[in-house]
Amino acid sequence: MLIDGEQLDIDILPAGTKIREYVEGLISNLTESEKAKVDMRRVRTLQDLSDEFNVPGAYFVHGKPRKVMQSEQGTDINSAYIGLVLPRYGEKGELVGEDVIAISPVARQHAAYLYRHDVSQRGWQEVLAHDKTLAKQLGARPLKFTHIAGEDTFEQFKKKVKALFLCDPEEFSLRYSLQRKLGEYVLIPSVRRALGEVAIGGF
Repeated sequence: MLIDGEQLDIDILPAGTKIREYVEGLISNLTESEKAKVDMRRVRTLQDLSDEFNVPGAYFVHGKPRKVMQSEQGTDINSAYIGLVLPRYGEKGELVGEDVIAISPVARQHAAYLYRHDVSQRGWQEVLAHDKTLAKQLGARPLKFTHIAGEDTFEQFKKKVKALFLCDPEEFSLRYSLQRKLGEYVLIPSVRRALGEVAIGGF
C-alpha cells in the first residue's frame, strides 16, 4: 500500500490466530538482546482485549513498514505494530466500520494507538500508515503503558482502552484527557481547552 510516499505492508492474520504464538514465531530467529526488547505482556494484553470485547468477526493484523523513518532524536516513528481490528455493527447487524488498537511490541517505546471509525474521516489502514504526528492529526489517539504504584500496568491499560472505545466520539479527541476516578477512567476536558473556552465565553 502506498500513501503519500510512505509504504506499509499490512498482513491480515487468519481467523483464530493466537497473537502470542504468532509474535513468538516472528522473534524466534532474533538474537537474545533483540528478543529482550519485545514485551510479551503487551502482546498478551492485546489477546486479552480481544477475548474481553468478544466482537464477532474481530481479527488481528501485522503492520510492517518497508522503510523505517526516524525522528531527529534517532528513534523510530513508524515501527511495526500488531493490531486488533474490531468490527462495529449497526442496529440491523450491518457493518458500519472498524475500530483498531495498534500496539508496538517493543518495550519502553512507541506504546499504542487507537483508531475509531466514527471519529476519523479516513480508513484505519490509511491513518496507521503515517508517522505518529500525522496519524494523530488524522484522528488516531496515542495511549501509553504508564506505571501506577500498586497497580498492574497492563490492567490499567485495558481500562483506558475500554474507556476510549465506549466514550462519546467527541471525547475521543485529545481535547479530553483520561482521568482516573475510583479505579476507573473517565474523559474530561483538558485544562488547556477549558481555559480557552473561558477566554472566549467569559466566566
